Amino acid sequence: MGRWLSFQIFLAVSLLCGLLFTYPTVAEPLQFALLAKRIDQRFFIQAGEGCAEAARAQGDVCRLLGTSGPPHFRKQNQLLEQAFHQKLDGIALSVTQSEWLAEHALKQRGHIPLITFNSDFNPAEQQLRRSHVGFDNLVFGKQLGRLAQRLRPQGGRLCVLTGSLRDTHQQERLHGIRLQLGAIPNHKGTERLRGENGWFEPSRCPLERAETADRALLQLATLLNTNQFDVIVNIGSWPIDQPAMYRQQLGPILTGLDRQGARPVIII
Repeated sequence: MGRWLSFQIFLAVSLLCGLLFTYPTVAEPLQFALLAKRIDQRFFIQAGEGCAEAARAQGDVCRLLGTSGPPHFRKQNQLLEQAFHQKLDGIALSVTQSEWLAEHALKQRGHIPLITFNSDFNPAEQQLRRSHVGFDNLVFGKQLGRLAQRLRPQGGRLCVLTGSLRDTHQQERLHGIRLQLGAIPNHKGTERLRGENGWFEPSRCPLERAETADRALLQLATLLNTNQFDVIVNIGSWPIDQPAMYRQQLGPILTGLDRQGARPVIII
């Protein structure tokens, strides 16, 4: 994961720099910004460090921008407006709510080169960015679905833990899981599985806002304690961002379920 993240960061910075090849050569260092959904999450902290390191290697500057706590599109919109007024040479944006940003801050962008990373715009707004650095999230979701099929071929009761389903990449991963498990091809990814190939999603699922280690572990422990699920899929790495906490909180629960022969498949 670390090597892949480093590669993505390198690619993001390379794209930002590449967008400027047609600009006149200047003596001042180029100023880039990585605008994250939040700056207190491990993934974005590493992304910011990698961007800063890659920029320094070329004599330039890359700053991590964002707010702490749960992501909010209005806060990100405000920061994006401020960034556009700073005359930056390039911005990499992890998108919170695509349509809102397009209708507000992005109308003030001017000529600043913009790419997205981690979370892209919706298809209707993708013309607003030059490129995207990240996974093919629909394929990513289908791969999670294949793992579920391999580990539980008879199907079963499924619950997916996600971040915010307003985020494009979260929607696409969930859609990919459902398509792989049997949803009809024109399924929009918003309807729960209702028995396709033996797979069911209870009304309480998917569970949103699992985007921190604390919250993801709480939600995962809650699901395990109900003993009502056959497969639990977390579409991010949040539960294992704090490995010691994972072992401490879930170890006793999983041991008890093993004794009962009732341990579900957990895919992270």
